Amino acid sequence: MCRALAADLPLVPAAVARLAADPNGGWLLQDERGTPVGRADQVVVAAGLASASLLLSRCPLPLRAARGQISLLPATGRNLPRVVLCGRAYLIPPTGGRATLGATYDRDDLDTQPRAVDHRRNLAALAATDPQLGALAAEFDPNALAGRAALRATTPDHLPLVGPVPDPATLGARFAALRRNARRRLDLCGASLPGLWLATGFGSRGLSYAPLAAELLADRMAGEVPPLPAELVAALDPARFWVRALQRGKEVTSWTGDSSPARAVR
Repeated sequence: MCRALAADLPLVPAAVARLAADPNGGWLLQDERGTPVGRADQVVVAAGLASASLLLSRCPLPLRAARGQISLLPATGRNLPRVVLCGRAYLIPPTGGRATLGATYDRDDLDTQPRAVDHRRNLAALAATDPQLGALAAEFDPNALAGRAALRATTPDHLPLVGPVPDPATLGARFAALRRNARRRLDLCGASLPGLWLATGFGSRGLSYAPLAAELLADRMAGEVPPLPAELVAALDPARFWVRALQRGKEVTSWTGDSSPARAVR
């Protein structure tokens, strides 16, 4: 799907390790040696969990890893469902001779190697979805299955980070009044890093949320009317976590695993 959507766009494959402000405006994309591999006036960081490391020096993000593993079920000689099933697990009809079963959800587990124990968990979840599926699950040996494991990027309020990348220094200075009056309404406009945008933290719903998030970002970047009400735009704005910290009388320099301010001062 991504290839189809980007068919008419110029693509430059490159490994970007860091972002640097261009003295003439915009942003320089650099590799691990600091060599520029590209430049743009507007940059959207949509690197999943790796978004945090790309922006760490400029804006710590409250992202947390959640490992997920899928199991690939051989379809040959089996009467597998022809429609997508969702319950305790999901089962996608066969493509290329294998059906997809998933998925586990384990916070702070960074291992991306498939594990037989998690194939077993997926099969157990399939069996728990419907009694008839229990017999199907019993046909597979978890030790013989192939699969894939990857890391989801999650946020503490289960909503993605979609909007301009906050400028923590500006937020702290402009919104200091929140420490005295947490109910005060303040405008976030201008409290972000110019030309730098964020789309991450989709958790398990990237395929569902990403198209709307892309439309929201495109409209905000172009100064057009967003496709969502103002309340939802604010609910997705990455600056919301800094605002909440300031409302509690704290300053954020980094986040702990549970996305609380790691080093906060009164």
